[in-house]
Amino acid sequence: MDKPIIIGGGFSAWVASILQDGQVPIYTPSLKLSKNLHHNLIRRRELEINKLFIHPYAKSVGTLNFARCNVNMHDRVILGGNSTIWGGFINLKSMPKHILYKIENSNVSINKLNQIYSSRYATNEGSIYQLRGLDNSILDCSKYIKKFYDYYLDKLYVTETGIKLQFISTLGGNTLEIDTSGKVYLCIGLIQLLDVLSRSNLIANDSIIELCEFKSEFKMNKFTNKLPDPRDEVVIRYGLGAAIKHLTGIKKDGGILKLLDKFNICIDQIYTWEKNQASFKLRGNCIEREINDSDINFGKSIHYCNLTINGMRVNQHLANISKNLIGIGMPFINQEEPGPISNDILIHAIKVINED
Repeated sequence: MDKPIIIGGGFSAWVASILQDGQVPIYTPSLKLSKNLHHNLIRRRELEINKLFIHPYAKSVGTLNFARCNVNMHDRVILGGNSTIWGGFINLKSMPKHILYKIENSNVSINKLNQIYSSRYATNEGSIYQLRGLDNSILDCSKYIKKFYDYYLDKLYVTETGIKLQFISTLGGNTLEIDTSGKVYLCIGLIQLLDVLSRSNLIANDSIIELCEFKSEFKMNKFTNKLPDPRDEVVIRYGLGAAIKHLTGIKKDGGILKLLDKFNICIDQIYTWEKNQASFKLRGNCIEREINDSDINFGKSIHYCNLTINGMRVNQHLANISKNLIGIGMPFINQEEPGPISNDILIHAIKVINED
């Protein structure tokens, strides 16, 4: 096999697919995984993040133990990934126009935040928009990834002819092996990436793992209060009804919660220009937190990125394994500005796919 393959089923995988006109096969689990899928898998409740009205709930299943990390990291191994619970925000400041056409041609609308009056959003950064689906609900990539193979990536190896991928079927536990000389796009999140590298013996024991993020917090405010200068901090403002929808996972506009937006109460999601750093060490099958971090609350933004392994960017780490092993997603980018990170993922995907 010499054609490219996409591993993953969230926003990054959807981006990699539309940038290649939907012609690349996708391998991803469709529903929540069970630890019974394989004898080495364990459930990690501390990494699970779900919302009241988003079903089915996603479980974190893998091989590494993160119980000693004391961070706000999460793992959603389910079709749609984080896009099933996100806010759909994207900063289009540096986005090429032909990419916007590809997005809209995929039946996804691009809405300026200050113009989404029915949800009562606002922002001090005029280039922040929101991606919405055909039913005007916040984009959920699980509704757009229609053709895929329902498999979980267990291990990968470099061979004389390319890369060997070992999968486990989520439908029955059967295994599948694929030998490919083509590109393999790892469109998976941080947790599953570390799981796969560890299971494949592609990361050494005692390795130092480092991440960063822009600091973030939520604050209650009045909707009519003046927004700060974006050079000081980037703010996405939710009306009260919109905030409750975001918290509980309601993606559609309207409904009784819309009445709450009439109150002059809002929740500000604030991103500062200051960055947090976090360091971890791989000890056996455990990822443990190093004690010299800048913030014990690392991970609150949910936009942790710029993964390094022993001081090396993960993109180079993968390239040293095979030039055909390419990462797309949060671990593989260094976010340039505070706020949404989806635009950084998209721009990086354009770069690495065009390089091919």
